[in-house]
Amino acid sequence: MQAEKDIILLDLRKLVRRFGGFTVINDVSLSITKGEMRCIIGPNGAGKTTLFNLITGDLKPNSGRVIFQDKEITKFNPEKICRIGITRKFQTPTLFSNLKVIENILMAGYGKHKISELLFKKVDAQDINRTLAILEVIKLEEKKDVLASDLSHGEKQWLEIGMLLRNEPKLLLFDEPTAGMTRQETLETAHLIRNISMNLTTIVIEHDLKFLREIGENVTVLHNGKILAEGTFDEIEQNENVKNVYLGRE
Repeated sequence: MQAEKDIILLDLRKLVRRFGGFTVINDVSLSITKGEMRCIIGPNGAGKTTLFNLITGDLKPNSGRVIFQDKEITKFNPEKICRIGITRKFQTPTLFSNLKVIENILMAGYGKHKISELLFKKVDAQDINRTLAILEVIKLEEKKDVLASDLSHGEKQWLEIGMLLRNEPKLLLFDEPTAGMTRQETLETAHLIRNISMNLTTIVIEHDLKFLREIGENVTVLHNGKILAEGTFDEIEQNENVKNVYLGRE
């Protein structure tokens, strides 16, 4: 039997994306194995967010293919890609501000139902148990009855992560998850993502190298739309080409 760590969950093959005459993603090939946590770094304009948009279907490549679980999804729309298990955490959380923390996660669990079904949906013991388990993971169990609007910035980010977990994704994309956080919130977010990544395949875009030092295992560096380097965080930190890019010497 093939070991899980050797199973390719997401396979990006020679992706190219242009905007007018400007090539933002230039022949990028990248494989993510099941259970992996991959960090993608690079200076502004490197193509990181565009790469996420190609994975989620928000943009289509000019050429190349996106393969997920051995199935090509290049032409799938974002809703279909979400339904098959790829979920994205944006920088700004989207919450039901007038609902309690526990109610936000319960509502997220009904995301695959039609609105007409939600009107008659009853909360059962299984819903509650799943929600309480997620609250424990995101360290908000003591604030389950607090309105989402009353949470701190970091807590709002953690709540949205919990909402995404409620739908049991197979691949979770984090787009700069620590933006605007305090140093303590950043450290707690690093621990949270590491815990999540023990049972879920994750890809993280981030600028904060101190944060990446806390979570970084496999790191890919993008520069000018191409893969500049790959390796462990320690290897990337010592890479002269990467230093040149981050220090502005190139």
